[in-house]
Amino acid sequence: MRKKTVLRLVLAAAGVTALVLGLVQGQYGETLSKAVYLCLECVGLG
Repeated sequence: MRKKTVLRLVLAAAGVTALVLGLVQGQYGETLSKAVYLCLECVGLG
């Protein structure tokens, strides 16, 4: 395989690993609440 392909696979695997670890630790709720708050601030409702 070419170097670019290997690098892309490694980065994709690291991203999936980080996503799974975040879900397992329950951090999705905090991230979602921050995202909603930020969205409401941008619209001018928060």
